[in-house]
Amino acid sequence: MKLKINLFLLILALLFNIDAAFAKNLTHKDGDVLVIFKGEDNQRVTASSLKGVGRDALRAASIASENGAWVKNIYNNLSQAGNNVFALIHSDILSADELVSELLERPDVIAASPNYIVRAAVMPNDTATPDNNTGLWGLNYISAPELWSDDITGSSNVYVAVIDTGIDYTHQDLAINTDLNLSKNFVSSVSDFMDDNGHGTHVAGTIGAAGNNNYGIVGVNWNVKIIALKALDAKGEGEIADVISALDYVYSLINNNNLNLAALNMSLEAYVDYAPSQISNKNDPLWLAMKYIDLTNKTSMIVAAGNEGITVGEPSETSSSSHKVGDYVYPASFTGIYNMISVGALDNSGTLASFSNKKADVAAPGVNILSTWPVNLSSTRASSLSDGARVASISGTSMAAPHVAGAVALLKSYKPNFTASQVKAVIDNTNKANLSAAKGSDGVFNIADIVEYADDADNQAVIDAAEDLPKEYQDDPDDSSSDSSGSKKSSGGSSGCASFNINLILLFAALLVIKVINKKYLIK
Repeated sequence: MKLKINLFLLILALLFNIDAAFAKNLTHKDGDVLVIFKGEDNQRVTASSLKGVGRDALRAASIASENGAWVKNIYNNLSQAGNNVFALIHSDILSADELVSELLERPDVIAASPNYIVRAAVMPNDTATPDNNTGLWGLNYISAPELWSDDITGSSNVYVAVIDTGIDYTHQDLAINTDLNLSKNFVSSVSDFMDDNGHGTHVAGTIGAAGNNNYGIVGVNWNVKIIALKALDAKGEGEIADVISALDYVYSLINNNNLNLAALNMSLEAYVDYAPSQISNKNDPLWLAMKYIDLTNKTSMIVAAGNEGITVGEPSETSSSSHKVGDYVYPASFTGIYNMISVGALDNSGTLASFSNKKADVAAPGVNILSTWPVNLSSTRASSLSDGARVASISGTSMAAPHVAGAVALLKSYKPNFTASQVKAVIDNTNKANLSAAKGSDGVFNIADIVEYADDADNQAVIDAAEDLPKEYQDDPDDSSSDSSGSKKSSGGSSGCASFNINLILLFAALLVIKVINKKYLIK
């Protein structure tokens, strides 16, 4: 079934604040195409088959050649995850659109899309003055200090991945909590994952700026390991291929290294004119990618609700430079992804911010949020505290999401054996429904309530109920795996264990995440 990728023109931009909804027309690297070749029947895609003169590497090269193209890169982990071949190919003869059109006519091609260029939103000039009395109000609002007083301050064995503009690992508040070995750069124009934009450093500070170090600010976690995955450059721009590389890497960390990755922070939004009933199925690459990750039941996916003041899951009645009447916001509007948590933004009065999209899963502080800023990056929004720590105050659902991602990591430091579905269960059962349906989200996020609920023996039945997932989560992946249409197909051979196949599924998801990330996206 031909995927209508062109209907999903992607505008991926950093969700810095409400005024960051400015979006430019998307372009793509002409001749570059991301493609998923269907694996051969009864054959397992392996690391060796994808390299050099391996079976799948040669097959991918042959198919590309038949369409006037050549293989630039193969995403090994994602390919093994879906038991298909995920690749970046290039044609000097055909345009990207022409190549996509030809590929999608082939029965051995699952999906294809141009290698879109993604951009960050323009940063506004209005900047709140950083103030220790107000800028860190969000941490008080979600009751993080209550846990700190009980010596629940996080753990260096718990990880949070941030796919963003990188992190300033020289910042004194982030240096100790940034994992230099696991962090990685996927942008070809720079040599490492240093943040040259600011957004990633700000998000990281809320999650885990070091605490009790007599310097700067503090994050939700005093101790945590943050994995910086730089997929956007200094302008907040990047290729979808780079985002796919980051997701490919995330999959390998979760499965191959058995990493305790508590959360994946995804401050992304896309506006498209497909309703959730149309898009939330196994034919949609982003949905499918997230679903595969979901099926591992290992990582909570935290997504920003968006900054356009519309309702999650419902068509927009207004238009702006980033969306039109009838558009829905994604991934926040996805259904059927159990461990995804969408986050709206609150102001310090506990009211949903006027810019925040409504009816997210939870609402968290997102207005005038003080956090870390790159040491050597000048900006009208940045300032220095009395001790010289570089900080900035920013608003947006992008600032709300890391409050939740950080809190999930804090919970996992206290309950390390919790699955992602158990985390979701306690969050769902402790939201404070104190926002009106017309104005706000379904609940207000409070980490102290969540930990108390998780620790209460009387609620163990509810926690256990989180394991009673739909049958699709319980299927033995050794027997089958989902193809792009959602039907079950033979996995073509067996892996040594079920977990290996689940990892395969997860990887394919990651790969598709990146692929569908080729929609109209704003990083909010």
